[in-house]
Amino acid sequence: MKIRLRKIKFSELVKFIIAINIILIGLGATTTVIFQIPNIDYIAFFVMIIVTVYLILSRKVYKTAVIRFQYAPYMQFCIAWFIFGVVSVLINHNDWNIRQPIYLSSVIAISISCVIYATCIDLRTFRFYCNAFLISTLINYVISANELIFGNHITEPRGYFQLISTYAGFSNQNNYATFLIYSTIIAYILVKFTEKNNKKYKYFFIFIFVVDFLLSVATGSVTGITAHLLIAAVFLLKHFINVKGTSVFAVSTIIIFAYLLFVIVIIAAAPSWKIIRIIYLNNVVPAFRKSFIFGLGPGGNVIFNNGWVHNLSFELLFDYGILVFIFYIYMLMKIIGFYNKYNCFELVFCFLLMPIIWISSSSALSLHFTWSFMTLIAVFPMLYRKKSGDITICL
Repeated sequence: MKIRLRKIKFSELVKFIIAINIILIGLGATTTVIFQIPNIDYIAFFVMIIVTVYLILSRKVYKTAVIRFQYAPYMQFCIAWFIFGVVSVLINHNDWNIRQPIYLSSVIAISISCVIYATCIDLRTFRFYCNAFLISTLINYVISANELIFGNHITEPRGYFQLISTYAGFSNQNNYATFLIYSTIIAYILVKFTEKNNKKYKYFFIFIFVVDFLLSVATGSVTGITAHLLIAAVFLLKHFINVKGTSVFAVSTIIIFAYLLFVIVIIAAAPSWKIIRIIYLNNVVPAFRKSFIFGLGPGGNVIFNNGWVHNLSFELLFDYGILVFIFYIYMLMKIIGFYNKYNCFELVFCFLLMPIIWISSSSALSLHFTWSFMTLIAVFPMLYRKKSGDITICL
């Protein structure tokens, strides 16, 4: 009997390698501890970059995608982040032992974003990458079960609460809770838009949501628990209320400008509120005022606060300056506008939650799974348009 093997296209191999990286990113320190291969995540990353660059250079469809995607708000943000990041590094090169790993982490985050964006040219690839993200979620479930039932942790617990809690391969419970929020949103998008007629996926989403919520409770993360409850409420509300796009846009605009006003107040006045997260920000503000154009350089918030400020938006602002921050806010507004255009107010709400969720995580800017998640969320509106209730490719 002859066994016929299907010829694998090079583009499929590249996407498989990218999916492997998405899984590795979603596992934190798990792969390094389990496989005992030094720098396995870096090896996989560099292989991904090399094969993706070759794919783009050798295939016209991917060259065209890159040319088109460079005008997308998310890609503009990534390009600005990289360019102004280089300038910021050249200006701020003291304390390099602190800055070097943080800068490298930012370069990896930007690279991951560009690679996913450049190769995600259709909904089939989008589903493939989302499923890779959810595979890492399922693996983390197994690790969490091992932690909660048998008390076996991937990395050494720091304190009693970590000993009795779950954080999988992440550095702390808040980071894990943030990842669980992302996986809930990814699962919802798969069910709602790409697998809407597949009952198995609907049950799968319910399973993902319930387990994500229970594990968020197990982490003890107040932000994680609250975010899951709010997201559940909005997802249910979507089924009963038809909210007009103009209303969503108006509310979104007010919330974004309120957040910008909050940023301005922090930078201009440094209010002496007795809130630990605000205190972290105030520690960095005086130095930032002297270098607000290009920022304090990678890790600047860590150096002047003697630790992370626990806020992705401010980490980006403090480290890379007002120019990158403008691209960042523009990107968020445009993505919210895309989802509002397609009457996805529940996903608009999820995006508006992000600045609050990012307060929970420590070293939020360096969490690579945040950027694989953000890229998938950003690229999706570029891949479809609604017409008579159907989803079609719009590249």
